[in-house]
Amino acid sequence: LNFTTEKLYRFKMDDMNDDMGNNSMPMTMEMTMQMTFKTSHEVTLLFDGLETTSQGEYAAALIVIFCICVFFQYSRQFVSRIAKNIYTRGLEAGGNPKLDQNLKAEKYTGRGRIPNSYLLFGKIVTGILYMGIFMLAYGIMLLTMTFNVGVFLTVCAGLAVGYAIFQDDFGSPTEKEVTGCHA
Repeated sequence: LNFTTEKLYRFKMDDMNDDMGNNSMPMTMEMTMQMTFKTSHEVTLLFDGLETTSQGEYAAALIVIFCICVFFQYSRQFVSRIAKNIYTRGLEAGGNPKLDQNLKAEKYTGRGRIPNSYLLFGKIVTGILYMGIFMLAYGIMLLTMTFNVGVFLTVCAGLAVGYAIFQDDFGSPTEKEVTGCHA
């Protein structure tokens, strides 16, 4: 069962000028794009050399894609926790208490400010990690743009399972709220 419909686009470049402003070479460029989902096990993933030609290769590729999506959700939570820890340590070491309205200002009096080098290092590390996360996110997006039903469903399932396993419990009550203890 194959639901492929390929559309052929022609770009006429007669009006394009070269660097000197001359209209020297008219040319026509053809490009095919997949516009609907397909169910074939033959799919090209991200690169021309990364192709599946058999059902075994396709199944292995789907397992790898699933694991990548679960890892993506883990890495999002990991970097979020690192950024939160850097921020919290900065406050505990004498950072600006006005940044967090829930903390009491008297806890930070007389301790001095956190060194700028620590904050700078933390920002650099989290920036590099966020760059890696977004590169992975765009790779996952490109996988879904193969318009293969199996790849699309695997990406959705991997992201959902990863989120269910690694989600932060922002909505759950804290231990203080449950026990009423302020210590």
